[in-house]
Amino acid sequence: MNFSIKCSAAVFSFISLAIVPVHSFAETTTTEWSGQAELGYITTSGNTETSTLNSKLSVSHEVEKWLQTVALTAMSDSTDKQTTAERYTALAKAGYKFNEHDYVFVQGEYISDRFKGFDWQGIFSLGYGRRIINEATLFWDVEIGPGYSKTAFSDNGLEDINEAVLFTATRVSWSFSQSAKFTQELSSSWGADNTTAKSITAVQSSLIGSLAMKVSYEINYNSGVQAGIDKTDTLTSINLVYEL
Repeated sequence: MNFSIKCSAAVFSFISLAIVPVHSFAETTTTEWSGQAELGYITTSGNTETSTLNSKLSVSHEVEKWLQTVALTAMSDSTDKQTTAERYTALAKAGYKFNEHDYVFVQGEYISDRFKGFDWQGIFSLGYGRRIINEATLFWDVEIGPGYSKTAFSDNGLEDINEAVLFTATRVSWSFSQSAKFTQELSSSWGADNTTAKSITAVQSSLIGSLAMKVSYEINYNSGVQAGIDKTDTLTSINLVYEL
């Protein structure tokens, strides 16, 4: 777990470097920043000792025509001091808005999951997005475009998977009261040899000031795993959230 905590600290430190260039878009327009830092930790003792660490950080920067997002996550789970799950992701996205509803985007995502049987996975995509609903308490985005995926197998003699993919995504955010909101994110990369998909369903409620509590259910699917390894992982988490 000490290794996982150090990696999580490194992930959070990286964000200070990742967002430096975005100020160049704000020369003559009003900027708008938003973001969240999340942390959840559960430990049990007795006949079985378990511990789970779940951390996330996302920062978005938006001006009149441009939008940018950086998102980092780290998750580790151990039982009786033996690591049983460990996953790290990093995502960077930039977009150009034609109007209130239509935009184009380019996105890169890196995934490291040591218990999925691959060394790392990278997905690069670009495409068209549309905000179907854009209201004060509700928005709904959909995205589609071509992409390229690489799954690297470094230690087991398997050939890397390199292929073109079709990227699709949708996001819904609904503030159903002054202190609570519901969010749903779905994304997938469809390839001939490997398909990945992710779903995150969450409800967040404000506590005091910038602090909130979030309950989420995440599903990660990856078809390009070795025999004997589950293609689907799920994570249910209760995190403390700090609104940036």
